Amino acid sequence: MGKRAFLLTALLGLASALTLTAQILNDATMVGYWEFQNNLLDGSPAGNHGQTQGVAAFVPDRDGNADEALLFDGQTTWVQFADEPSLRFGANQSFTLNVGVRPVQP
Repeated sequence: MGKRAFLLTALLGLASALTLTAQILNDATMVGYWEFQNNLLDGSPAGNHGQTQGVAAFVPDRDGNADEALLFDGQTTWVQFADEPSLRFGANQSFTLNVGVRPVQP
């Protein structure tokens, strides 16, 4: 019975996480959500897709998931986005940016 209860709890937790993710992605105020699944497609309603400049490479993320992180050379590589009104924040407009970074030693 203990395994069944754990499995049910895990499934309910997964369903809650998926529901929460769907709610977040449907938030009209979100202007970008990039999962880096071997691409820079924006999952938000804004559709602000990115494009790599230079020699950025998709690599495994911290959990080992293939092609879900970007490796930059630290000098001539970046991600570029189109100049869209949804990405123009006013001088007094607040916004949140959440980024995971892991420095790599040469």
